[in-house]
Amino acid sequence: EERKTVHCQEFRFDEYKKRNTYWNFTFVPLMEVGKVKFIVVQASDVTEKVMSRKLIEEQKHRLQEQEAKLKAVNEKNQFFDSLELPIARLSYPDLSIIQINNCAYELLKNYTDAEVRNEESVINRSYQDLIQGLDLNRFNNSITEAIKSKQTVYRKEHKIVTKNGDRCFNILYQPILGFNQEVAEITVVLIDVTGEIAEKEKVESI
Repeated sequence: EERKTVHCQEFRFDEYKKRNTYWNFTFVPLMEVGKVKFIVVQASDVTEKVMSRKLIEEQKHRLQEQEAKLKAVNEKNQFFDSLELPIARLSYPDLSIIQINNCAYELLKNYTDAEVRNEESVINRSYQDLIQGLDLNRFNNSITEAIKSKQTVYRKEHKIVTKNGDRCFNILYQPILGFNQEVAEITVVLIDVTGEIAEKEKVESI
């Protein structure tokens, strides 16, 4: 035996008085003729102190999580806007625009008769309302295939008819799966191949 005072900090009693409580204990040995004769136990209820600290720690943890999520969103948006290919995120199942990057916005401004003031003005709007010259049957069929297969679908030479002339795009349709492994949204990436098609047709006509 070490015969010294022992402290037990924040010992938890489960379901004491229908709730969890926390106690500090101090065990003090009383000696008689060199031997422990009695042990004095001192107890103090520190439940409020512990619960207040836990609440502060929980709030701090939640704040850190929110800050981390906000940072991740900002980084994602910066990465999204930095890509040089037009990219749009479409919601599922209504297929409205969730987000477009700068490149897609600049492209859209040149190929729509709809009012487009800024990137925010196209959010929650249907792509069908914004690009009237799109081959909707082929576009919709490609999206449907991506949704059903939950796999990336790549289609070549989509034609978009505009007042400024026809443009051709290779389009990638990437379904994004949620936690339940069901489609949550569709990412659409456009690759302008108008120049390549024109050169190909020029060569074939010789």
